[in-house]
Amino acid sequence: TTGELKLHRALLWNFIKSVWWIQPQFATESACKIVQAIALGKLIDTFSQEDPSIDANPQDGYIWAGVLVACGAIILQTHHHIYYFAWRRGMQYRVAAVAAIYAK
Repeated sequence: TTGELKLHRALLWNFIKSVWWIQPQFATESACKIVQAIALGKLIDTFSQEDPSIDANPQDGYIWAGVLVACGAIILQTHHHIYYFAWRRGMQYRVAAVAAIYAK
């Protein structure tokens, strides 16, 4: 037996089916934000070495800065794609709801 049909369930199921491919981009964006925070901490650590006896590799600062830039570029690309497609789907639902109301 099937349960009572509900509009919100149908809309949620349609939304999930239509934007399923965005979920890996969400995961990538979240991972890049975490890596970016860690890289910023490591970059600050390379510039604030209090013990001069520790031989710090001067290349470390450049590596962590590169990681920051790379993660920023990935976040820039994924963020705008994710929100464009989610916003577009939401606007399609809004237009459909308004059309259904006016059709009554």
